[in-house]
Amino acid sequence: MSLGDLVNILKNFIEATGYLGVFLGTFIESFIVPIPSELLMGFAGFLISEGRLTWFGVILAAVLGNAVSSALIWWLGHKYGKNFVLKWGHYIGFDESEFAKSEKIFNKYGYPAIFVCQLLPAVRSLISIPAGVLKTKFVPFILCTVAGATIWLTFLTYIGYILGKNWNTIEDVIKPFEKYILYGLIAVVVGGICWWIYYLRTKKTKLAK
Repeated sequence: MSLGDLVNILKNFIEATGYLGVFLGTFIESFIVPIPSELLMGFAGFLISEGRLTWFGVILAAVLGNAVSSALIWWLGHKYGKNFVLKWGHYIGFDESEFAKSEKIFNKYGYPAIFVCQLLPAVRSLISIPAGVLKTKFVPFILCTVAGATIWLTFLTYIGYILGKNWNTIEDVIKPFEKYILYGLIAVVVGGICWWIYYLRTKKTKLAK
């Protein structure tokens, strides 16, 4: 079965089952299976533009699918350790070199790496494995995962929504600008955090007066 065949099966499944299909699609995609999230969410965005699904339902289902899958990967790494991951990981394309790469990223940047990696198609799933193996705390891990996944999946859905019937060209639209899109999303998040901190400090100052 080719990747195109698998994507078509998932597309048809999403069309037939709606939110359940979106949930299962992102669950499978997040479990280190090479299904382009761009196409999955692009198609979901198209269905929103057709009035067949809602924004809230799609994003909730997609983020839940991603979170459950990431939590499962984290738990496997946390409970069984590196040897177990490497023993079974090659069946889904995750070998020792991939582990070393993702472990290096996490050791260097810590929890923020989880958030940022959720914005990167190639490493979204990989970061969950060292996070579990290295015994990170689950709550910060899942919060960073959900935050990053929500931003990325919403963005992809919006692109699919804008493209409409041309949703399947989403990879061609995004690929040349992936790096700039990532920088832009991070800038928006950092700007939002800075604004919120400024707002809270300003409010506190006014109350003190």
